Amino acid sequence: MPRHIEIFVDSVPLSSVGPYIVSQVYEDAPPMEIMEGERPGRDGTLLLDVKRQSLKVAVEVLIRDLFDLASRSRNQENLAAWAHGLLTGQTGGRELRLSSHPERILRVVCTADPALGPVRDATAAARVEFTAAPVPFWESALPSRWFTSGASEDSSLILPGTAPVPVLLDVTPTSGTLTSFTVSLGGNEIALTDLSVPQGTPLIFSRDPYDNLMISAAGASQLSKRSAESADDLIANPGQTAFTYTANTEVDVNIRAYGRWR
Repeated sequence: MPRHIEIFVDSVPLSSVGPYIVSQVYEDAPPMEIMEGERPGRDGTLLLDVKRQSLKVAVEVLIRDLFDLASRSRNQENLAAWAHGLLTGQTGGRELRLSSHPERILRVVCTADPALGPVRDATAAARVEFTAAPVPFWESALPSRWFTSGASEDSSLILPGTAPVPVLLDVTPTSGTLTSFTVSLGGNEIALTDLSVPQGTPLIFSRDPYDNLMISAAGASQLSKRSAESADDLIANPGQTAFTYTANTEVDVNIRAYGRWR
Protein backbone atom coordinates (compact mmCIF):
# COMPACT_ATOMS: atom_id res chain seq x y z
CA MET A 1 0.00 0.00 0.00
CA PRO A 2 2.03 3.02 -1.20
CA ARG A 3 -0.17 5.50 0.70
CA HIS A 4 -0.03 3.57 3.98
CA ILE A 5 1.83 5.45 6.72
CA GLU A 6 3.63 3.81 9.60
CA ILE A 7 4.76 5.95 12.50
CA PHE A 8 7.43 5.21 15.11
CA VAL A 9 8.26 6.82 18.46
CA ASP A 10 11.71 5.90 19.74
CA SER A 11 11.76 3.09 17.13
CA VAL A 12 8.50 1.53 18.45
CA PRO A 13 5.98 1.22 15.55
CA LEU A 14 2.40 2.20 16.32
CA SER A 15 1.17 -0.99 14.63
CA SER A 16 2.94 -3.07 17.30
CA VAL A 17 1.25 -1.30 20.22
CA GLY A 18 -2.46 -1.99 19.72
CA PRO A 19 -5.44 -1.99 17.35
CA TYR A 20 -4.67 1.33 15.66
CA ILE A 21 -4.86 2.69 12.13
CA VAL A 22 -3.21 5.98 11.12
CA SER A 23 -5.97 7.82 9.28
CA GLN A 24 -4.08 11.07 8.61
CA VAL A 25 -0.83 12.90 9.30
CA TYR A 26 -0.61 16.70 9.29
CA GLU A 27 2.67 18.59 8.88
CA ASP A 28 1.87 22.23 9.48
CA ALA A 29 3.86 25.11 8.05
CA PRO A 30 6.41 26.04 10.75
CA PRO A 31 6.05 29.41 12.49
CA MET A 32 8.86 31.77 11.52
CA GLU A 33 10.52 34.58 13.47
CA ILE A 34 11.22 37.53 11.15
CA MET A 35 13.79 40.05 12.35
CA GLU A 36 13.61 43.47 10.68
CA GLY A 37 15.52 46.71 10.98
CA GLU A 38 14.81 50.28 9.97
CA ARG A 39 16.17 52.03 6.90
CA PRO A 40 16.80 55.52 8.32
CA GLY A 41 15.17 58.19 6.20
CA ARG A 42 13.82 55.73 3.67
CA ASP A 43 10.71 53.63 3.12
CA GLY A 44 10.73 49.92 3.77
CA THR A 45 12.65 47.78 6.24
CA LEU A 46 15.75 45.64 6.26
CA LEU A 47 15.15 41.91 6.51
CA LEU A 48 17.86 40.91 9.00
CA ASP A 49 17.06 37.26 9.63
CA VAL A 50 14.34 34.62 9.30
CA LYS A 51 14.35 31.76 11.82
CA ARG A 52 12.20 28.67 12.01
CA GLN A 53 10.79 28.44 15.55
CA SER A 54 9.32 24.93 15.66
CA LEU A 55 7.85 22.14 13.55
CA LYS A 56 4.62 20.33 14.44
CA VAL A 57 3.37 16.95 13.30
CA ALA A 58 -0.16 15.82 14.19
CA VAL A 59 -1.38 12.25 13.80
CA GLU A 60 -5.01 11.13 13.72
CA VAL A 61 -5.45 7.53 14.85
CA LEU A 62 -8.49 5.27 14.62
CA ILE A 63 -8.91 2.76 17.44
CA ARG A 64 -10.21 -0.51 15.98
CA ASP A 65 -12.30 -1.41 19.00
CA LEU A 66 -15.92 -0.81 18.07
CA PHE A 67 -18.04 -2.07 20.93
CA ASP A 68 -16.13 -2.34 24.23
CA LEU A 69 -15.94 1.21 25.59
CA ALA A 70 -13.70 0.24 28.50
CA SER A 71 -11.27 -1.39 26.08
CA ARG A 72 -11.32 1.74 23.88
CA SER A 73 -10.38 3.82 26.92
CA ARG A 74 -7.48 1.51 27.76
CA ASN A 75 -6.27 1.68 24.16
CA GLN A 76 -6.42 5.49 24.31
CA GLU A 77 -4.26 5.41 27.45
CA ASN A 78 -1.82 3.01 25.79
CA LEU A 79 -1.66 5.30 22.77
CA ALA A 80 -0.69 8.22 25.05
CA ALA A 81 2.02 6.12 26.71
CA TRP A 82 3.44 5.24 23.27
CA ALA A 83 3.39 8.91 22.19
CA HIS A 84 5.48 9.85 25.24
CA GLY A 85 7.96 7.03 24.63
CA LEU A 86 6.99 5.20 27.83
CA LEU A 87 6.71 1.75 26.23
CA THR A 88 10.48 1.36 25.97
CA GLY A 89 10.80 1.10 29.76
CA GLN A 90 12.04 4.65 30.26
CA THR A 91 10.85 8.22 29.76
CA GLY A 92 11.56 8.90 26.10
CA GLY A 93 9.40 10.18 23.29
CA ARG A 94 12.32 12.02 21.75
CA GLU A 95 12.48 10.59 18.23
CA LEU A 96 9.69 10.47 15.64
CA ARG A 97 9.86 8.59 12.35
CA LEU A 98 7.32 8.43 9.52
CA SER A 99 7.42 5.98 6.64
CA SER A 100 6.66 8.98 4.39
CA HIS A 101 10.08 10.42 5.42
CA PRO A 102 12.33 7.38 4.89
CA GLU A 103 15.73 7.53 6.58
CA ARG A 104 14.77 10.71 8.46
CA ILE A 105 14.06 11.45 12.12
CA LEU A 106 12.44 14.37 13.93
CA ARG A 107 13.45 15.11 17.52
CA VAL A 108 10.19 15.84 19.29
CA VAL A 109 8.12 15.86 22.45
CA CYS A 110 4.44 14.97 22.61
CA THR A 111 2.61 18.27 23.14
CA ALA A 112 -1.03 17.11 22.85
CA ASP A 113 -2.22 13.81 24.30
CA PRO A 114 -4.79 11.74 22.40
CA ALA A 115 -8.41 12.04 23.53
CA LEU A 116 -11.39 9.88 22.56
CA GLY A 117 -13.71 12.80 21.85
CA PRO A 118 -17.26 11.41 21.55
CA VAL A 119 -16.67 8.20 23.48
CA ARG A 120 -19.46 6.17 21.83
CA ASP A 121 -18.45 7.16 18.29
CA ALA A 122 -16.27 4.29 17.06
CA THR A 123 -15.34 6.27 13.95
CA ALA A 124 -13.89 9.23 15.90
CA ALA A 125 -10.12 9.64 15.56
CA ALA A 126 -7.77 10.32 18.47
CA ARG A 127 -5.36 13.13 17.60
CA VAL A 128 -1.77 13.19 18.87
CA GLU A 129 0.54 16.18 18.37
CA PHE A 130 4.33 16.25 18.41
CA THR A 131 6.54 19.36 18.42
CA ALA A 132 10.18 19.69 17.40
CA ALA A 133 11.60 22.85 18.98
CA PRO A 134 15.41 22.88 19.47
CA VAL A 135 15.89 21.18 16.07
CA PRO A 136 12.80 22.02 13.97
CA PHE A 137 14.01 20.06 10.93
CA TRP A 138 13.84 16.49 9.70
CA GLU A 139 17.34 15.01 10.09
CA SER A 140 19.24 12.13 8.53
CA ALA A 141 18.87 9.02 10.65
CA LEU A 142 22.48 8.13 9.78
CA PRO A 143 25.35 10.60 9.36
CA SER A 144 27.55 11.34 6.39
CA ARG A 145 31.12 10.52 7.42
CA TRP A 146 34.64 11.59 6.49
CA PHE A 147 38.08 10.72 7.86
CA THR A 148 41.40 12.51 7.58
CA SER A 149 44.69 12.62 9.46
CA GLY A 150 47.78 14.76 9.86
CA ALA A 151 48.66 18.04 11.52
CA SER A 152 46.63 20.10 9.03
CA GLU A 153 44.04 19.84 6.27
CA ASP A 154 42.69 22.23 3.65
CA SER A 155 39.84 20.67 1.71
CA SER A 156 36.06 20.75 1.46
CA LEU A 157 33.02 18.74 2.50
CA ILE A 158 29.75 18.19 0.65
CA LEU A 159 27.15 18.56 3.40
CA PRO A 160 23.73 16.91 2.93
CA GLY A 161 20.28 18.44 3.35
CA THR A 162 18.50 21.70 2.58
CA ALA A 163 19.10 23.56 5.86
CA PRO A 164 22.23 24.62 7.80
CA VAL A 165 24.17 21.59 9.04
CA PRO A 166 26.24 21.29 12.25
CA VAL A 167 29.42 19.24 11.94
CA LEU A 168 30.69 16.87 14.66
CA LEU A 169 34.35 15.98 15.14
CA ASP A 170 36.43 13.44 17.04
CA VAL A 171 40.03 14.70 17.03
CA THR A 172 42.49 12.15 18.43
CA PRO A 173 46.18 13.05 18.84
CA THR A 174 48.42 10.24 17.56
CA SER A 175 51.97 11.47 18.23
CA GLY A 176 51.92 13.56 21.38
CA THR A 177 49.77 15.83 23.53
CA LEU A 178 47.30 18.08 21.71
CA THR A 179 47.77 21.64 22.99
CA SER A 180 46.14 23.69 20.22
CA PHE A 181 43.55 23.02 17.55
CA THR A 182 41.88 25.36 15.06
CA VAL A 183 39.06 24.31 12.75
CA SER A 184 37.19 26.31 10.12
CA LEU A 185 33.95 25.31 8.40
CA GLY A 186 32.30 27.48 5.78
CA GLY A 187 33.93 30.60 7.22
CA ASN A 188 33.15 29.81 10.88
CA GLU A 189 36.40 29.31 12.82
CA ILE A 190 36.95 27.93 16.31
CA ALA A 191 40.44 28.16 17.83
CA LEU A 192 41.34 26.23 20.99
CA THR A 193 44.53 26.95 22.94
CA ASP A 194 46.06 25.81 26.25
CA LEU A 195 44.68 22.30 25.72
CA SER A 196 46.24 19.27 27.35
CA VAL A 197 44.71 16.30 25.54
CA PRO A 198 46.91 13.20 25.87
CA GLN A 199 47.83 11.02 22.94
CA GLY A 200 45.01 8.59 22.18
CA THR A 201 42.33 10.67 23.94
CA PRO A 202 39.74 12.22 21.59
CA LEU A 203 38.78 15.89 21.64
CA ILE A 204 35.06 15.70 20.89
CA PHE A 205 32.87 18.32 19.20
CA SER A 206 29.26 17.24 19.89
CA ARG A 207 25.74 18.61 20.53
CA ASP A 208 23.67 18.67 23.72
CA PRO A 209 19.90 17.85 23.70
CA TYR A 210 19.16 21.53 22.99
CA ASP A 211 21.45 21.53 19.92
CA ASN A 212 24.17 23.62 21.57
CA LEU A 213 27.82 22.99 20.73
CA MET A 214 29.82 21.00 23.29
CA ILE A 215 33.60 20.46 23.20
CA SER A 216 35.06 17.95 25.64
CA ALA A 217 38.01 15.63 26.31
CA ALA A 218 38.02 12.78 28.84
CA GLY A 219 34.60 13.95 30.04
CA ALA A 220 35.75 17.52 30.83
CA SER A 221 34.46 20.57 28.94
CA GLN A 222 36.99 22.43 26.80
CA LEU A 223 34.71 25.31 25.80
CA SER A 224 36.70 27.72 27.98
CA LYS A 225 39.73 27.08 25.75
CA ARG A 226 38.13 28.92 22.83
CA SER A 227 39.69 32.18 21.75
CA ALA A 228 37.62 35.35 22.07
CA GLU A 229 37.43 35.61 18.28
CA SER A 230 36.06 32.09 17.83
CA ALA A 231 32.66 31.50 16.26
CA ASP A 232 29.82 30.36 18.51
CA ASP A 233 29.19 27.22 16.49
CA LEU A 234 30.54 24.91 13.82
CA ILE A 235 27.77 24.99 11.26
CA ALA A 236 27.50 25.59 7.50
CA ASN A 237 25.00 25.64 4.65
CA PRO A 238 24.44 22.38 2.76
CA GLY A 239 26.42 21.63 -0.37
CA GLN A 240 30.14 22.07 -0.87
CA THR A 241 31.81 24.04 1.89
CA ALA A 242 35.42 24.73 2.85
CA PHE A 243 36.87 22.69 5.72
CA THR A 244 40.31 23.29 7.25
CA TYR A 245 42.10 22.51 10.49
CA THR A 246 45.53 22.88 12.07
CA ALA A 247 46.91 21.14 15.16
CA ASN A 248 50.21 21.28 17.02
CA THR A 249 50.63 17.52 16.53
CA GLU A 250 49.48 14.70 14.27
CA VAL A 251 45.80 13.85 14.74
CA ASP A 252 43.15 11.53 13.38
CA VAL A 253 39.94 13.41 12.60
CA ASN A 254 36.58 11.66 12.28
CA ILE A 255 33.92 13.98 10.84
CA ARG A 256 30.15 13.44 10.93
CA ALA A 257 27.21 15.49 9.69
CA TYR A 258 23.49 14.76 9.97
CA GLY A 259 21.71 16.44 7.09
CA ARG A 260 18.70 18.62 7.89
CA TRP A 261 15.71 19.15 5.60
CA ARG A 262 13.17 21.98 5.52
